[in-house]
Amino acid sequence: MYGILPYVKIIDPISLSIYYNPSDFEQNENLFLYHHVLNQFNPTFNFNKIDESYLNTDEHYISASLYYTGLYKIMYDENVIDTTSPPVDSTKSSNRFIIYQNRPNPFNNTTTITFDIPENGNIRVAIFNVLGKRIKHIKSGYQIAGKDYVIWDGRNDQQSKVTSGIYYCVFNYGNQTATMKMLFLK
Repeated sequence: MYGILPYVKIIDPISLSIYYNPSDFEQNENLFLYHHVLNQFNPTFNFNKIDESYLNTDEHYISASLYYTGLYKIMYDENVIDTTSPPVDSTKSSNRFIIYQNRPNPFNNTTTITFDIPENGNIRVAIFNVLGKRIKHIKSGYQIAGKDYVIWDGRNDQQSKVTSGIYYCVFNYGNQTATMKMLFLK
């Protein structure tokens, strides 16, 4: 368990990376960072998973953006199908439409957006700023079913680097839409 005390809300999120010993876990995949939920009425340790955790199994660290100080713990989540970035194994399709949190996040150069679609179909992937203006068209067209990814290089449609801030990846597949928040830092 790791502590950053006292418990306070952070206005501008900070990035935390924790190196771990791979022999401490039976499996080195599907590890996430969990945050202790402070509850004065429940003295037990309740932890909430930080879904935006980034796991690097080669260098044995996990990182995430923190919005609160407090107690953090690395734990295994057996319900997760895949937490790694590409290379992609298209045989491990989840049979449902999923857009995974970009990795790394926050990022300052490029970020990978992994997705999974259950059937062949048309997709459209675009990046929007906080004002809702589309700044970058990433991909559109016919996509084969399974897991795949796109990479965003932090540039707009005019090939200029965007400013630091929050951006949204909007992914359309058939009549479904998924939106994901990303943080770009220069």
